[in-house]
Amino acid sequence: MLIGSSLFLVSLAIYQTNYFKKVIITEWRQLTWDDFQGKVNPFTEYAAVIYSDIYLEPTPNTGYRAYAGQDNQQSWTTLDSTEVYALNHEQYHFNITEVFARKMNQFIRKNPGMGFSAYKKQMAIFRRQERQMQARYDLESGHSINISKQWLWEYKIDSMLLANSDQPRTYTEQYSGASIYFPSEPDNRIEIGQKNSTLSLGLELKKYGMIMTLFSLQSSITDRQGFVEYLTSINSTGSKSILHFDQNEKGTFWTVYDSESRNVTFESLSFTPEYSYRGVARFNGHLQDSLQFASIAQTYISSFNVINTSDYWSNRAKISVKTKTGQVEPTVEEYDCLVVEPDQSVGFYAKPIFTQNDSLLIPFKALAHPDGLIKGFLFIVDDEAFYSYTQSSEHIFKLPLSDLPKTIFQARIGYLVNGDSLTECYQFHNQSMVVYPD
Repeated sequence: MLIGSSLFLVSLAIYQTNYFKKVIITEWRQLTWDDFQGKVNPFTEYAAVIYSDIYLEPTPNTGYRAYAGQDNQQSWTTLDSTEVYALNHEQYHFNITEVFARKMNQFIRKNPGMGFSAYKKQMAIFRRQERQMQARYDLESGHSINISKQWLWEYKIDSMLLANSDQPRTYTEQYSGASIYFPSEPDNRIEIGQKNSTLSLGLELKKYGMIMTLFSLQSSITDRQGFVEYLTSINSTGSKSILHFDQNEKGTFWTVYDSESRNVTFESLSFTPEYSYRGVARFNGHLQDSLQFASIAQTYISSFNVINTSDYWSNRAKISVKTKTGQVEPTVEEYDCLVVEPDQSVGFYAKPIFTQNDSLLIPFKALAHPDGLIKGFLFIVDDEAFYSYTQSSEHIFKLPLSDLPKTIFQARIGYLVNGDSLTECYQFHNQSMVVYPD
């Protein structure tokens, strides 16, 4: 089976295989052109071909294991290493093979002990389905020439890889609990500190000719309806117009078209007492198959949910640095003072977690300073301080409830950085927060 820029190539075996080189079957991974070592076929108009197949091998535990493999001597290319678009097309041929290898492994797990012949028979069924999909992929994408179709196929294949894996179907921002469907891993984690006094954490995926982003904002928006009206107003001026608007119990949703950039943007906005959440999916409305891209955008926006991440942080806290208790001033020889900076947004904290062992957990992420400057973390309530010397951008405060007020209380949370050479003091960059006892 030869698949790739050309689905099936029938030619002399001497052109398919270089007999003087070792055949390497590479299990599924990200390929490079170095994996294409085969003899170039002179009787084809295509510039690259990949050969991949499903293989079956015995294992001690499950009996058998299927895997997707690429044959380096039957895969060839005339392109140089700078041609990434064509390589990506070939990669997705390999990804299709991996989808059906995963399907085969699912069958083995559900039907243990069937024996080699029975598994080979089932694998033949999956292999036939795989080859049919390979053919459709090349036909509809025009061997990657039709960029719009290529993007849609990448979305489809990524979704199938995720659906046939043990990975969660959604990605979660653990601090805010924001959860949303990404068909592949987000390629950017956004951290914004001190932007209009709003702290943001986000996930972003730039793929399939689209940009999909989810922001979690830790801000005190009291006039939520006014904020919605503000956002919709700025999307109704100039070249922008709102195509659709809806409000329900899950939040506010609108679709915007920009006649100047020709972009279509699906947006959502929702609130919890602690956070605001904003989802964005954008694509060019003049793309071929724009309705299918709109469907992807709608699926992305509609998949948003807020989940409880307390178990995640409770497990993390078991191995975190213990927080010390004592006077506000750290006992470090070279510094003998502490400068408490004005209250400002310097980090992002998760909703406080009350554990069964009478502790309060507060996960905190510093955003205003890089890791290298941070010398420790500090939590102050009344005259009591809890601190830990950790050079990291993240920390989980683990505070004994017996040392904390029994009613609603306000505290300062933040981190320490070295002061300048004149003051030789720690600088405590902090923000205020209110804790509501469970």
